[in-house]
Amino acid sequence: MAWRLVVLSSHAPLAALVAEHVEEMVPMEVVYYGSCYLCDHTATCRTRHVPSRADGACTLWHHPDEATPKAWLTAVEDVARRERDMAQLVMCFGLALCPGLRFDVLGIPRIQILCMNPLQGTPSPLAPLMLLDLRRRVFEDRDNDQIFVTNGVTRALLGYHAGADVAARVAVTTFFRKRLMDWSRAVPFGGASRSGVLDDLTVLLSSSFILQVSSVYLAFRLALQELLNALGFEMAEHRQDVFWTLQSSGDVAGFLQHALTVYIPEHPYKNYFNDLYAMRLPIYLPSIDFIARFWPEVRSLDTAQCYDGWFDRRLPRTRLTEPSAESESPLPEPFDLSDGGYEKVRHPRKTQKESEV
Repeated sequence: MAWRLVVLSSHAPLAALVAEHVEEMVPMEVVYYGSCYLCDHTATCRTRHVPSRADGACTLWHHPDEATPKAWLTAVEDVARRERDMAQLVMCFGLALCPGLRFDVLGIPRIQILCMNPLQGTPSPLAPLMLLDLRRRVFEDRDNDQIFVTNGVTRALLGYHAGADVAARVAVTTFFRKRLMDWSRAVPFGGASRSGVLDDLTVLLSSSFILQVSSVYLAFRLALQELLNALGFEMAEHRQDVFWTLQSSGDVAGFLQHALTVYIPEHPYKNYFNDLYAMRLPIYLPSIDFIARFWPEVRSLDTAQCYDGWFDRRLPRTRLTEPSAESESPLPEPFDLSDGGYEKVRHPRKTQKESEV
């Protein structure tokens, strides 16, 4: 009899990414709760999806303070009620969708994965309780209730909100699409070109649609194209849209006909970068200093104001512990890149000895 894995997330591609890995390791039935974001554009999402009150997770995520705390708790408790006698493992993404799940009390293991800012999508009234619940579970360190973050920036933000001692106990893990790895090994470089030979004079500029209307990005693109032309290279461009576009071996072959890619991210951590890495495509990235100057100049497509991304000014400012003045220099709040965005992106952490030099 196959195990039953319950994946609770508002993000369907992340749920699919988990399913892709676990199903190759052990026979397992994977079901999705929530998974409202991009479900129609994610393979197998509709067949795995189980209708529940968690289907409203996207509305709760994008407008957390417009919903009552009861709406969140009702959604997760509905999942717990449905799966209490069936699930062998629960994997939940984010902070808001996990604390209400009492699968650990029922003896069902739970894995919680945090990405972005841990408080993203969390209603302000529940933020302190959710952080306290997470802190308690981290220090209890039970085998059947594990917590991970997908990247170092999220762990740093977790330390900001829940305390450095909490962040130090949470391991970083990330996901690469195994299917892309397999396809890239099967398709030689240049496999998509008409001649079957690698076009090693073409550089692929990759970025999000969010950056396409930025005057700073457009200026950078023009400067890069002029530089590459002067060096004898041609430049192609790939715009990452809302949907994940790498869905076949042909898509992978199209990327691998280029010599390398120059990737400009709009967030500290991107699954798109993981996809490029999984395909074994050489990647050139901007420096932290470049990004720290670039991001505050990007405008939101919705408001025309500074695009905050992970540093969303609407996030709860809840902190369980204040930094010690003796142990570290004060850091700027990691919110609102329109005000001191350069320093906030860089997050300088100078020791007292360094400050005196």
